[in-house]
Amino acid sequence: MLTAIREAQLPLLAAVLLGACGTKVWKALRPHAEGGHSDPSALFPAHLRRPIMALVFAAELGLGLGLIGTALHLPGTGLGTAKLALPATVVRAGTALFFLVSAGVLNEMRQRRPDAGCGCFGELSGTPIGLRTIARAGLLCASAVATSPSTCRIAGPPSAPRSSTPTPTRSSAEPRPASLPLSNRL
Repeated sequence: MLTAIREAQLPLLAAVLLGACGTKVWKALRPHAEGGHSDPSALFPAHLRRPIMALVFAAELGLGLGLIGTALHLPGTGLGTAKLALPATVVRAGTALFFLVSAGVLNEMRQRRPDAGCGCFGELSGTPIGLRTIARAGLLCASAVATSPSTCRIAGPPSAPRSSTPTPTRSSAEPRPASLPLSNRL
């Protein structure tokens, strides 16, 4: 059951990333777009706002598509779970890092410009940044960490019980490894 919950988080994270990317692109492509005065890009000088937002667009799009791509197990494609383990770990760790940085940026934005909105979903999020907004980014970060195949092993084979017999020791007839000279001993 926990594995199913963990796997259900992947489409949720991908939908959040792709939805946020889509609304930000829509806002940027509209005529007379404000240019990022009510989102965290306002923390940067004016000449860096567009490149920063382009980087955020690319990160959200790449991570969202990466989550979907590594979550699919298509039969007949030759993409087994062993081949997807490293890319899945990289994409999910990148997603966790993205949301961790987002939580930090939102906290900084809340302290510097308390009247500004978070800009997470373009103009859909014009309310000022609160603790709930920062907690949401933190929860999404924890969700991305929980989906990582390398950090979360929910169900696995039970460990073998330890036996009460002592482990075999080396007999005096077996060759001993070469010992270090006395000068190298501490």
